Amino acid sequence: MGDIANPDALKSMNVKCQGSQPWEKWESCDSPLVVLQRGASNLYYAIVRSALDIPVGSGGGHGASLLEDMKEHPLFSSCQSKMDQGKEAVARDLAEDIAADLECSVDDVIAAMTVQDEEEGARRIPDNEELQVAEWAVLSSADVESLTNKNFVARVEKDQPSHDWGLSKLISRVVLLEKLREVRAFCGYERVKPGVAVIPPAGRHNDITWLPAIQVFGEGIFIEFNQHALKEWEAKASGFIKNRIDPMSKKHSEGKVSYLPSPSSRLVLLHTFAHLLIRQLSFECGYSSGSIRERIYAEDGQAGVLIYTADSDSEGSLGGLVQQGELKRLYPVIAAALDQASWCSNDPVCSEMETQGVMGLNKAACHSCTLVSETSCTMNNLLLDRKLLLGDETGKGLFTEVLAHIKEGR
Repeated sequence: MGDIANPDALKSMNVKCQGSQPWEKWESCDSPLVVLQRGASNLYYAIVRSALDIPVGSGGGHGASLLEDMKEHPLFSSCQSKMDQGKEAVARDLAEDIAADLECSVDDVIAAMTVQDEEEGARRIPDNEELQVAEWAVLSSADVESLTNKNFVARVEKDQPSHDWGLSKLISRVVLLEKLREVRAFCGYERVKPGVAVIPPAGRHNDITWLPAIQVFGEGIFIEFNQHALKEWEAKASGFIKNRIDPMSKKHSEGKVSYLPSPSSRLVLLHTFAHLLIRQLSFECGYSSGSIRERIYAEDGQAGVLIYTADSDSEGSLGGLVQQGELKRLYPVIAAALDQASWCSNDPVCSEMETQGVMGLNKAACHSCTLVSETSCTMNNLLLDRKLLLGDETGKGLFTEVLAHIKEGR
């Protein structure tokens, strides 16, 4: 049994896959069998996609809100089912009842069912980056406050404090999300190696056109960074950044971790900033660190982080997180987070290691200074480096001057 875990062990024993699963029987399967220890971490990689329920169009639009009201009407699913079965007369009768309740036309209801069919026709699992493109467009828009509906309420923080340690030069805007809705859908899973083959949750049952999902409500703080200041720092500290990012990029390519984005200076910087802020906010706002989550916007033309809480219990609606997002409180929280991160109890080991963490995908980041709960991080506590924020003797981080002002007490 010593070689049973080798990739070709069962092939030499002429053991083949029977194409069966506990819940179904497949016609055939040519995939090679691999022996894994029961309970091994690579036995099951869940694919979960998370999206914020954000309004589309100025003010959310009457059409958008009407469509949502139709979908939530108790007769809508029955009407949709009858239409799919070809019973148009029955479906139209139900549509008339829906139209009467919502004070719209029957044609509006029929059109909503067509939109529903188009939405359900998409089967490809979207990337997280694709989902966040629309989120960024709304959160960074100038009229975000007008895009209000029952699941989304935003307020731009405008009262600049007199004492900011220079943070206002790096942060261009803060948007307080007093209410938001997040949907998390289980899109399938992978085995042995992530990114090789996706197994849908419904197997080969093509007649199942839905995915198991949950919706949760919460609040959040969206911090948009000054892209001009970021680009200026990236240009001035290019050598320092390259020395920090290159070892991480090498480990990323060697590890073939398709579930993680490629490390870039902006991604690692914003991701690390989000972790430091989550750790500090858990002390300031009363939420447990495991209930605070992050979303990182670091694609081309993006530079921001969303720190939010979205839980099914009361921790999603206490209001403490939005209160801490007011600039008179947020800037001191950021200052405290940077000050705490400037020294780690594992230093100098933590700050001087070439790489650390799983597959060596972290630089200066460990449990004592940067890592957060697994439920809070979107990247498995990887792609982190606090030196990109703070700098060292070899180069300046984005917040080096801010940290100097904090240390001086100015």
